[in-house]
Amino acid sequence: RLPASYIHAPCRWTRGASATCLTRETHIPWARLIGFIIGDGYASSRNVISFHLSRQRKVDWLTQACQQMNLQLKSHPYHRYTIHAPNLGLWARRNLYAPDGHKRIPDYFLSASQVAIEALIDGLMASDGHLNTLYTTTSPYVADNLLALGAISGHVFSLAFRQGCYRLNHIHRLRYPHVNDVRN
Repeated sequence: RLPASYIHAPCRWTRGASATCLTRETHIPWARLIGFIIGDGYASSRNVISFHLSRQRKVDWLTQACQQMNLQLKSHPYHRYTIHAPNLGLWARRNLYAPDGHKRIPDYFLSASQVAIEALIDGLMASDGHLNTLYTTTSPYVADNLLALGAISGHVFSLAFRQGCYRLNHIHRLRYPHVNDVRN
C-alpha cells in the first residue's frame, strides 16, 4: 500500500486531496513519470516541471507518458518542455529534493509494490540510462535509493563514483529478491 503523500500527489498535488482518484492503473504511469522527473526534470516554479531534452527518444517518451496521464506537455524554444498542473512544482520540491538540493527517490518507494518499483526504474532509465544497463546520476541519494530498490526488487547493480558522477551498472535481474519482501 502506498503512503498518503504519494496518493495525494496525482490527485491535486496538495495535501488533503481525496485518495480515491488513485487506482492501480494510474499509480504505475505516475511512478514512471516520477522516475523521469528525477532523471531529467526540475521544478521551475510552483506549478511547473521543466525539462531540457535534445534527444528525440526522450521527447517521445515524455510525450507518450503525458498523453497516458492526460497532462499537457508544452514545447518551448531551445529544447525546453514543460508540464503544468496546480502545485506540481511545489510537490516535486517537497518530495523529489533533499534539503541540500540534491534529487532523491521518495522513501515511500521502498515499500511500494514490485510493479511500481519497476515503473520508477523504467522512468529513471528512460531519462539518464544508457542502453538499459547503465544509469548515471550526480545525486548520492538517488544512487543509494536505487541500490536499495534494486535489492528489494531483485535487480543487481554495481556502483562506481567517477568524475563527480555515480554510475550504476545493471548487472542482471534475479529470479527472486535477496530481501524478505512482505509488501502486499
